[in-house]
Amino acid sequence: MVQRIKRKVQEMLDRKQVSVAMIYDRNGHILWRHGRDINGRSIGEASGFCRAAVEESLTHGRSICRDPVSMYTSSRKNKNDSDSRGYGSVMIQPLDSSYFFYVDSGPDREFSAEDRRAFQLIFEIMDEVVEHIRQSQRGMGGITGESPIIKDLRDQVLRFAVEDEPVLLTGETGVGKNHVATLIHQYSGRRGPFVVAHTPAIPEQLFEREFFGHCRGAFTDARSDRRGLVAGAQGGTLFLDEITEVPVSFQAKLLRFIESGKFRPLGEVREKQSDVRVISATNRDVLRMVNEGLFREDLFYRIQVLQIGIPPLRERPQDIRHLVDTHQHFLKGKELTPGFWDVMLSHDWPGNIRELFTVLKRAGILLQSPISAEGIRLVINHGCLREKATSVNNCRVKEAWRRLHEGETFWEAVRKPFLARDLNRPEVIELIDRALRLGRGRYRNILELFNLSAQEYKRFMNFVHQHRLRPTACCSKPE
Repeated sequence: MVQRIKRKVQEMLDRKQVSVAMIYDRNGHILWRHGRDINGRSIGEASGFCRAAVEESLTHGRSICRDPVSMYTSSRKNKNDSDSRGYGSVMIQPLDSSYFFYVDSGPDREFSAEDRRAFQLIFEIMDEVVEHIRQSQRGMGGITGESPIIKDLRDQVLRFAVEDEPVLLTGETGVGKNHVATLIHQYSGRRGPFVVAHTPAIPEQLFEREFFGHCRGAFTDARSDRRGLVAGAQGGTLFLDEITEVPVSFQAKLLRFIESGKFRPLGEVREKQSDVRVISATNRDVLRMVNEGLFREDLFYRIQVLQIGIPPLRERPQDIRHLVDTHQHFLKGKELTPGFWDVMLSHDWPGNIRELFTVLKRAGILLQSPISAEGIRLVINHGCLREKATSVNNCRVKEAWRRLHEGETFWEAVRKPFLARDLNRPEVIELIDRALRLGRGRYRNILELFNLSAQEYKRFMNFVHQHRLRPTACCSKPE
């Protein structure tokens, strides 16, 4: 719906019925604009629009329709200001008390009665869309919670949805980055699909082929044309899950695609143009990776034009009740005792919302009604103990070492089982810690033990950092 409205405004602009249109929020951030250049990203720094009318809308929060308008009424009172030109018509409409839709006709004409009716209809539809999004965000399909942090997160999702710039989502594992990316796509109104690129599962040598596709005959086994992830997301959104897993060797090509929208499938002579919005996510400190040479600085600044930090559950315990109430179906209708809430609110939820949902599902299956403090504590502790339980004598650790000794690489013997959840995090940490002890505490020394080349060092360290696999033993140190 939002995208359709934006296209309708753009059609009117193309017919020269409107000179500029923009959406801005109560803080003066310009979220979207089309038409004449207004030279800035905020009301305070931009120019080329009716500042007096905009300031009045921000002060009083009311709709404005002026015809004609003298820009010299601007609060700047500067005859040399570029805003001092006259404009035929200006219309501003508040949207759900938080956003404003602005249009003006430019200096050489005025809106006709038909123009004003058309814009008024667009304003009303847009207002309904914003209210619908706000309501749906509070329900099952949205972002559950009433803490100030979550209310701000909902506002950010709504603001960024109407933009087309890249978004970077940051936060710990399990906080719901994938879900937030889906909501941004859903509320953007983009007609194309939401395509997920799960980068940790893509082998380094196949990134270009997976993203851009290939033509028949491009390589030995290319018996037919194959669309890549970019072509599959045409008109929609490409979600780069765990963007920091993209190897440095492919980052320059990814940067060029994001900047230009152009890509070339393997074996293709001509470039293709795409209409794809990019949303990225990571649970790592990307700026630190830039400083360590593991991530391109120019790519980092390009993917985080808009950034949303998703808070861990422990920072918003007041939302736990809302999450449980919203997902009561996991508990299969079982009653809850006061002790249940005491335990749920005191737990720090290291696995965040993903862990919370897992606990609710287990409780719904394993516990009798009413669910007591002892019962839910057992369910929580069982999961924690399973996650922490590890030993060098663990059969799965032994199996991984056997495969490494027989010549398999770390990617085959450790990474692949880890991503498939056949090895857990403590077991992989145990493997790396044991290798570090054999390698005198230096990560470069363990490449040979893991059957990796020196060129794979950055990729290996990237994997270790991303999944928090660094042992805490004092002997382990990166280089």
